[in-house]
Amino acid sequence: GMISERDLLKAPSSSTLVEDVMSKPLRTFDIETPLRAVVQAMISEKISAYLITKKEEVVGIVTSEDLLHLLDQLLNDQNEEAGWSLGDFLVNPALQRAAYIVGQTGI
Repeated sequence: GMISERDLLKAPSSSTLVEDVMSKPLRTFDIETPLRAVVQAMISEKISAYLITKKEEVVGIVTSEDLLHLLDQLLNDQNEEAGWSLGDFLVNPALQRAAYIVGQTGI
């Protein structure tokens, strides 16, 4: 399994066993998995981190925070003069989806 900050916050006491609060079964994605599949899994499974494997060996971890950094980079790459406004956010389907992702991952 894997334990996250969210798992720890759900623990009833500091003496709770890790085994009782960890996320299980452990979910992994191959390093060649498209980001969209990971994002969709985060939304549907309400999981904010997945281990990343290459030939069944763990090579990293991807978190909702990593994906928010990617979103930030994408937004910063937009024309700085035009930028994004709250009105754009409320009517832009891609940004609405990003907001949904953030909400579903508990951030």
